[in-house]
Amino acid sequence: MLLIVAAVLGLLWMRAGWYLILSDGDTQQELARYPMEAGERFGVGFIHSVNKKPLIDVYEISTDHRMYVEETIYYQFGAGVQTEVQGQEQMELGLDGAIVVSNIHKPMDSFTCSVGVVSDRTLLLGNFYPVYDEIKPMIGVFSTQLEKVVEGIRVISLSQLSGRETIVSFSYEYRWW
Repeated sequence: MLLIVAAVLGLLWMRAGWYLILSDGDTQQELARYPMEAGERFGVGFIHSVNKKPLIDVYEISTDHRMYVEETIYYQFGAGVQTEVQGQEQMELGLDGAIVVSNIHKPMDSFTCSVGVVSDRTLLLGNFYPVYDEIKPMIGVFSTQLEKVVEGIRVISLSQLSGRETIVSFSYEYRWW
């Protein structure tokens, strides 16, 4: 009996840690969790409803266990797209013609996004910059698969995870289980 209790406690301890938590925005039911450490980044992308080009917000997990918006990548100015930099932000042209606003460094305890209204929302896990050209065509495109892996980068369809026309909440939390 003692061995069983030790095994269960060991399994719980192995799963304990910090996670990016995705929850249903209405019910708060957890939809998925992804282990993430300080310094790791993730992106949330979609197709802009007006200019029909990909837009990705890039977040980083900090040592203070918070999410920070660090960059926005887009291809054309349009409704709601940042056109001027503020403070320490920088705007530059990427190699593929993208407009990259960097050094945003805005803390977020949590945030929500609407999923699957005009385009899908796509969650990117891992350092997607080296293979960005390969995953760019998957951003915001409705998929029949929940997840695709491209050279170690996880490309996750939020409409497959939560359903279309839903709200998904993102938070970064410590979980014991």
